[in-house]
Amino acid sequence: MSIEIYNSNSQSTEKIQPAYEGIFQVTLSEPDEKFIARPIFKIEGFKTGIIFIDPNEEVATSQINDKEITLVDVRPASILKKAIEIQPDDTKMKEILTNIESQDYGDDELLVLDQISASVAIDDYGQFSPEAQTEGFALILSALSGNEIARKKVDFRLNAYYKLTKDKIDTEREEILKDKNNEYYKDIEALRWGDVAFVHSTKYDVDRNEKGVVILRSHAHHSQNDENPYPRATLHFTTNAEVESHLFGQWIKSNRLIVTRGQSIIDANGLPARMNTIDTYWSVNPGQPLLLEGASVVEPKSDLDQLFIDDKENNTVFYLDKQQYTDSERLEIIRLQSIQLYERIYQNPADREYELERLDSILNLENYADKIEQLKGNESALLRKMALDAAMKQQGVNTGPLRLEQWSTTDQSFDNSLIKLSLELGIPYGIHAGSSESMIEDRYGRNKLHPTNRFTGGRLEAQRTLVALGLVDTKIVDTAPSDLDG
Repeated sequence: MSIEIYNSNSQSTEKIQPAYEGIFQVTLSEPDEKFIARPIFKIEGFKTGIIFIDPNEEVATSQINDKEITLVDVRPASILKKAIEIQPDDTKMKEILTNIESQDYGDDELLVLDQISASVAIDDYGQFSPEAQTEGFALILSALSGNEIARKKVDFRLNAYYKLTKDKIDTEREEILKDKNNEYYKDIEALRWGDVAFVHSTKYDVDRNEKGVVILRSHAHHSQNDENPYPRATLHFTTNAEVESHLFGQWIKSNRLIVTRGQSIIDANGLPARMNTIDTYWSVNPGQPLLLEGASVVEPKSDLDQLFIDDKENNTVFYLDKQQYTDSERLEIIRLQSIQLYERIYQNPADREYELERLDSILNLENYADKIEQLKGNESALLRKMALDAAMKQQGVNTGPLRLEQWSTTDQSFDNSLIKLSLELGIPYGIHAGSSESMIEDRYGRNKLHPTNRFTGGRLEAQRTLVALGLVDTKIVDTAPSDLDG
């Protein structure tokens, strides 16, 4: 039975028809100056009624009586703390609370997130509810507080939630696999992971563990304590190219680049959630990193005494990034470009050496005046591309960087081979903006009168991140008189 709190024309605070017998009852608060009321849950075992609110939300004083109402925000830690008031000797729940507060998510902590998701997303018929159910927070709080009736309801919803989510993902994969023999792609050879260099751009310091493995974390992890955190559960890469500024975002050229060979990231982290040459991403649980063993890092430096350092031993490439370059430095950039080109064209070292000697015999400021002039303003970008080329070689990918357009690379054959690979693996091909994960992670367009149920598609990792940050909308009730009321 669902809770009937949708009578927007009623200003009554009389007790609404009881629901969830033996678990809780619900009433409405006094409307505030904007005629907004909120459901108050009287949960078995708690002395005061509870209003569930969004983190950092302000609630009108007229709706709060300190002796009768407690505000609980919908972050998992807040719900657990409230449950511990009823179960003070539950050491397991205290341990889970400590781990969630420190973003240390194991199986027990993820289970709590899934129980919350299921409680607000699934109805008593085992189907997705049209709206996120604020009463689900009362249900999970009651279950965590020891109410056996509530626990059984949560278990039922959790099983349905897992099944519905898995079924959607399995169905999508099956539809993709059917298309792998598509007439257009049937004669195209799938790309090999070893020929792919995944490139991630980041403004954050590069974190490595004691073994030197790069640890990459989602934006949600970095924004965990922000007042307006962004629920991004995905980590994004371009393939064999650097991400460029486009319609959906501006990318800072001074960002570090993390470059990893395709087979390496697959071995450590499994397959990506979605693939595209301009946007391949992995979906991660709260607190979970991607591990990039042996990854190379491209880093701009303003204080180098040379233009370019290819440190193969430490899988790092530095390049000089500054406002003004000298003509001599521009000439050296031309030489460095030629060296990289020769390494790809001339497989025989003797041939490369001959071509380089020939270049050095004519390379001077006078002969290359026009090219030096053309370089002005592009020096840092060219050095960055050369640094990416060197990092790709460190990863065993010798094809050189591609250039990205808005929706693809400039190499159609590369794009087609990656599409064929996605078809063979049953991985959706497309960018994040059109994905189910993107819809879940969207923090805009929220409607608290009718909170959208964002748990009806996408992967568990994105849904868990939304719950972990407390970004599931809580319901309010508009009690303003209708114009039709006269």
